Amino acid sequence: MAKLLFIDHMDRSVVIKSDRPVIKGIEISEVMSPQEKFQNEVLRPVIKVRNNLIILIFKSHLGARMIDFSKSDIPTKTLFITNVIQKDLGLRNVLLGVILGVMSEDELNTYFTHETEYRRRINQMIIHRLSDQL
Repeated sequence: MAKLLFIDHMDRSVVIKSDRPVIKGIEISEVMSPQEKFQNEVLRPVIKVRNNLIILIFKSHLGARMIDFSKSDIPTKTLFITNVIQKDLGLRNVLLGVILGVMSEDELNTYFTHETEYRRRINQMIIHRLSDQL
């Protein structure tokens, strides 16, 4: 029988943050807006950690709809991915949940202070990653 592991909120934050990669080439400076700083310190590493799952979910979405764009050129793929992410609310919410699910409580509180802006940034980063890797 599986043993249940209970961790308190502080331990959860430490565990979640310890799994994130350090992304080289991104400098954090004093002149950055708080939103840009949050994007570079939290969103980019989280999306990088969840990359394989994001790709798996998107491919599954395509397969369920019998869509094959493997022979399409990059601009066509990017346009298609952008349209799907913008128009398919269910898929967009699943992908967003994949990202939000590995944030600490403090990070989620920050996210919710500028939710619309961060959601836009997350969607852009997901579209970029999918376009580069599919």
